[in-house]
Amino acid sequence: MLEHNALKPFQSVEGMQMRHGNRWARLLAAVCAMALFLSVISPALAAKYPYDTISMDDVNMRSRANTTSTILKKIQKGDTVTILGVTGSFYRVEFDGKTGYAMKKYIESTRSADRPQCGDRVRYVSRHGDYAGSALIAYDRNDMLTVCICPYDPFASRTKDGVQCCSSGGPFTHVAAAAFRYEGLRRGSFKIWGHDGPCGNGSIRFEAEVAGWSYREPDPLYGDFTTEAWRRLYVYRIERPYGSDLYRTNGREIGDEAAFQTFLHDYKATVFPGRSPRQLVVWCYRPAERPLLQEQWDALDAPIANCHIYNVPQPVKILYDDLRHERIVCYVPPTLHIH
Repeated sequence: MLEHNALKPFQSVEGMQMRHGNRWARLLAAVCAMALFLSVISPALAAKYPYDTISMDDVNMRSRANTTSTILKKIQKGDTVTILGVTGSFYRVEFDGKTGYAMKKYIESTRSADRPQCGDRVRYVSRHGDYAGSALIAYDRNDMLTVCICPYDPFASRTKDGVQCCSSGGPFTHVAAAAFRYEGLRRGSFKIWGHDGPCGNGSIRFEAEVAGWSYREPDPLYGDFTTEAWRRLYVYRIERPYGSDLYRTNGREIGDEAAFQTFLHDYKATVFPGRSPRQLVVWCYRPAERPLLQEQWDALDAPIANCHIYNVPQPVKILYDDLRHERIVCYVPPTLHIH
């Protein structure tokens, strides 16, 4: 737990503001203190040095990063320690005018690579393949964590154990803490109320480094397909009393059976059955366009097709990006004459 006396740079600012009545200085100090609290007091994860934190146990500060070198100082529980960097399983610290090394396990941390905490972010994938790149660990209920899939920036505040978040958005779901996989540090957005308190336009947004995690719901319906990397279409087959069936998706008509098969081929699609006999779930490449100069287009080694660009028919060349799963239409922008 980081105490106020660990934030000496901000204490001096706060003292100045109290003397001069500068409300904006108080606001700046509050934002900086909260950002520091969320990211910098996390020794196991912190990326920027130096920073101050509190020793949660008695620990020896040694001259080298091992357990056999000379003891320079005894750091007592509750002492403020400045973290200068990290060497293996030791922190390089400054305490009482001396610089040495202390074991990580004795330094308090609110962020953890072992267990998600409130305020951490999650790359979340549902059974249906829906991808949310910045889901929020909103609440901690012992072994179960509440995750907000598409959150607004949460309001953060201190607790005796770390951070609590007040979040809106949704949907919310519950996941066992042990089911998350740690991925490293990332940036997270938070809010606090400004000097006018809770009111319209009274919040302040800031960012802090938090732990990043990933989670996939069990029993996926479509294998490894997700909306992070693929285009998902719900296609409906419309039966006709004569001729071929019609296929439509997202309010757009694909065409008859032959046109549908051409679409599947052109966009390297995989088809799954939907929720009804007339529904299909299609995972395919995303459409993309790339305007080129004439000489660039001429030099491009790709097959030529015909397409409407700006509602004007013209030749195009088709490329496939198999890493990004994109079908790229390359073209030379037509000359438009405005009368």
